[in-house]
Amino acid sequence: MKKRVLIPLIGGILLILLILFSLRKGKEEKNTFPEVNWVMTETKALEETISASGVFRSPSRVIVNALQSGWIDEISVEEGDMVQKGQILLALNREDFEQQVLQDEAALERIRRSVRETLLTYRLEYRSQEISLGQSREKLAKQKELFALEAITEEELNLTGDTVERDEDNLRALGEKLNLLCGLPSQSPPLLTDARDDGIIDRSPDVKQQILKLEQSRRALERCSVRADLNGKVVKIAPDKGALVNVGTELFILQGDDPLEAVVTVDEVDIGKLKVGDAALLRTDSLIGEKINGHITAISPILELFGNTRAGQIIITLENGDLPLRSGASCIAELTTLASAQALTLPVAAIATERGRITAFRLEESEGKTRLAEVELETGISTIDDLEILGGASAGDRFALPEGELILRDGLYVTPREEVKETEESAGD
Repeated sequence: MKKRVLIPLIGGILLILLILFSLRKGKEEKNTFPEVNWVMTETKALEETISASGVFRSPSRVIVNALQSGWIDEISVEEGDMVQKGQILLALNREDFEQQVLQDEAALERIRRSVRETLLTYRLEYRSQEISLGQSREKLAKQKELFALEAITEEELNLTGDTVERDEDNLRALGEKLNLLCGLPSQSPPLLTDARDDGIIDRSPDVKQQILKLEQSRRALERCSVRADLNGKVVKIAPDKGALVNVGTELFILQGDDPLEAVVTVDEVDIGKLKVGDAALLRTDSLIGEKINGHITAISPILELFGNTRAGQIIITLENGDLPLRSGASCIAELTTLASAQALTLPVAAIATERGRITAFRLEESEGKTRLAEVELETGISTIDDLEILGGASAGDRFALPEGELILRDGLYVTPREEVKETEESAGD
C-alpha cells in the first residue's frame, strides 16, 4: 500500500522539477542575446573645436627700419631697455649730410640774391626807359612846332615819331618783364618799389625749387637720428656700431607696454567657421600645464600661402593678462565656435561609414525583443564628438555602439544594457 502511494508522489515531484527546469531553460535562452551599449539622439547646441598653431606677440610691436643710408656712429640703447616715443635710439654719421645742408643753404642765398639783383636791374632799366621816352616825347613836341613853322621837313618829324613809338614799346616790354618776375598780370602797373620784394623772391620758381632741395637735405640729416615710434621696450637690436646700413635695413624691434596677444594661423577650411568673440583656450611650452583663456578679436579678410596650405590669421586677446609670457613664444589654440544653436545630434562613436554611405544601427522593440535596424543617415556639420543628423533619425532614438568582437548587423537581436547615469556625488568627484 505504501509502495503504491510513494510511486505517484515521486512522479509528481519529478514532473514539477521538469516544469521548473523547462521554465528556467526558456528564460536562459531568452537572455542569450548579446548585450550592447547604446546612445540616444538629442537636440542641443552643437559646438565645434578647431585646433591651430600660432605665436604670442605685442599688439603694438614695431619694426624700426633705416630711413637713410650711412654708417652707424652710435647705438644709444640695449636690448631690454624701456624707451619713450621720440627718444633717439641710434645715430648715423652726419658729416656728409651736414655738409649738403650747408651747401644747399648757401645756394639758396645765392639764388635769392640773384633774384633781388634782377629785380633791381629791371627797375633801373624801366626808369631809364621812362626817361628816354620822356625825352623823345619832348623832342617830338618841339619838332611839331618847327614843322608848323616849316623849319623842318616832314621826314625829320616822322623819324622822331618813330623814336617815340620805339621807346614806348621798349618801356611796355620792360614793364611786362618786371611784372612777370613779380608774379603780377602783364598789363598791371609795374611794381617799382622793393616793399614786397621778400615775398616776390620766395615765390620765384628758382627759389622755390632750391627751398625744396634744402628741405630734402634737412630731412636726410634728421633721418640720421633714429627715434622710437612708441613707449615700450627694445626687444631686438639688429646691427652693430660701425656697420653700414641701407634704406629699409631692420634696426630695432620695439614692443609696447600692453599685454600680449596671440596670432594664430587657421586653415582655409576652418577659418570660415569662426567669428569674432568665439572662445579660445591656449597652451604653450613656455608655461607647461598653464591654460590661457582668450577670445577672437579679429579675423583676417584674406588668405595667404603658408607652406603648401592656404590659411588666414586671427587675433586672440588674452584674458590672463598677467602671465609671464614672452613675445615670439609658440602656442596651440583650441577655438570653440557655435556651429548650430539647435541641432539633432548623434555621437560619432555610433556612426558607420561604408562606400560613401553613413549608417547607424537603431534599437527597435518588437514582441518584447530588441533588434537592430540599419538606417542610412543624412548628416550635416560635425565636431570631434558629435554629428548633426538631418534625416534618418528622430529625437530620442537609441543607437547601438560597436564594441569588442561583436559585429553589428541588420536584424540582430540584442539585449540593451541599462543606461548608466552619474550621481551628483560621483559627478562632483
